[in-house]
Parts: sequence; structure tokens; C-alpha cells
Amino acid sequence: MTDEVETKAAPASPSFVDGRTKTIPLEWPLEYDGEIYTDVTVRRMTGAEVSAFFAQPEETRRLPMFNCPAEVIDALDADDAAAVSKAVMDFLPRSMRPAGG
Repeated sequence: MTDEVETKAAPASPSFVDGRTKTIPLEWPLEYDGEIYTDVTVRRMTGAEVSAFFAQPEETRRLPMFNCPAEVIDALDADDAAAVSKAVMDFLPRSMRPAGG
């Protein structure tokens, strides 16, 4: 007689359906570390990412919302940075938005 142990597959990870990203084309593309960036994709953070963000020391916090390195975000042309910042403000959780914003 063989004792068979029923094994359950691990449940799939939850995933969002849509609408959680926005791609901003750059007027002034950048090259960094051998890669050319012609756009920046911004995405909404999860609850776990918000918690991790606030757990970091304030002086080293970086929003985990971009599809590119922080160096690219820091080097954006001022007009491109403004367009990316607008998308960030649209995608920040309400609890992280400035008052009146």
C-alpha cells in the first residue's frame, strides 16, 4: 500500500488587470550605460512598495515607479522631467500626494 500525499500547487501571485502604467515619450532621449532611453514608463506602487519606501532612511528614498535607473531620471531634460513628474503625481497613492494636489 502506497501512501500518496496530495500536493497542492502554490497559488498564483495576484496581478493587476490594467491601467497601472503610463509611458512618457522623451523629447530629449538619453543614453546611459550602453542603453538608449526614448521613453520612461511610470507605474503605480503596491502597498508593500509604499511600506518599503517609508522604511528607508529619508535621505536615500527613491520611488520604485520607473522602468529605468535612477541616474536616468536624475538626468532628464527639465521638460521631460516635468512630464514624468506629472505622471508620478497622477500615480501616487492618495496618502502620498501633497495636500490640495
